[in-house]
Amino acid sequence: MACDAQTQTMLHFDGADAATTTTDYSQNGITYTFNGNAQLDIDQKKFGTASLLLDGSGDYLTAPDHAQWDFTDFTIDFWFRGSTFSNGVAYCFFSRNANSKISIRRGTDNTMQVYINGTERNFGSWTPAT
Repeated sequence: MACDAQTQTMLHFDGADAATTTTDYSQNGITYTFNGNAQLDIDQKKFGTASLLLDGSGDYLTAPDHAQWDFTDFTIDFWFRGSTFSNGVAYCFFSRNANSKISIRRGTDNTMQVYINGTERNFGSWTPAT
């Protein structure tokens, strides 16, 4: 599962049901740590053999600090499936430190809101389906 040199991490979350490890297919080969009840799940997936299951209660992945995280122009590409979508709840969150955070959430006005280092950007109406 090769990727180009600009890809800093690529996680397909393939593996056995309830596994707590995954492979980074990028050139960096970062080791991610599963925390809380984070695990792979074979019942719901977009492609491959499994997906990452986070139940919304203290589940997350961590990676060691690395020079690859020093970027200015970037793209984050992912698929996610929610069982509920409440306004004002963050569905995806990336953080390097207190001054470097990205979150994606559904705003109280049903817009997709992306926060990058404290700056809010709205991307129009968003009514996701479960």
